[in-house]
Amino acid sequence: GNFELGIYHSQGNSYLGFTKDTKGAHREEAVKLLDWARQHSKDFLLTTKTLLPEQWQHNMDSQKAPMEWLHRYFGNQTHLLCPWWTTTTFFDSFTGFPHTDPDHQPSFLFNFGAPCHLVLHDYNIKVHLDHLDIAIFNTNTVRHSTQAADNDNTERWAFSAFFRSRIYAEKGPSQLGEQLLGTVLDPNITTTRVRGANK
Repeated sequence: GNFELGIYHSQGNSYLGFTKDTKGAHREEAVKLLDWARQHSKDFLLTTKTLLPEQWQHNMDSQKAPMEWLHRYFGNQTHLLCPWWTTTTFFDSFTGFPHTDPDHQPSFLFNFGAPCHLVLHDYNIKVHLDHLDIAIFNTNTVRHSTQAADNDNTERWAFSAFFRSRIYAEKGPSQLGEQLLGTVLDPNITTTRVRGANK
């Protein structure tokens, strides 16, 4: 299975807010996991970023402005997010079918536990990912899937993290009123938590 944490922006621009998994019945655990993903990402990407091509480093740096734009809506709750992503998906399985993620800026794939193959179908190659390996690639244009590196391994933990392209473009939602915001966050919050998470 999988679940999505962080801030979501619908493709129809009708909703901007925390995902239902973040603010649902298990929101306290969800916020802790989201905060762990944020810290893990920062720890690893601060080093990895310097090894990337200059254009990719520029892309990561360019996400500062849209994150500030997002801060205008959500204030300190944006501190739950990593500077380089707004949304993260956790999963314990493989995506065996080729696909793209059209609403994602370049994605970060963090692999844990069992090794896997990241298949880049447009290039007809398989990239072997071990425990704690990170893959950074354009999931919005490159068809990809994941496969078990060993037939005995049917499960593996991983999370992918990405910047929603509509947030990157600073496109505000078409229906973002006070009532909608009120269902997501408490305007009196001054610490980084999702509403109700610490009850």
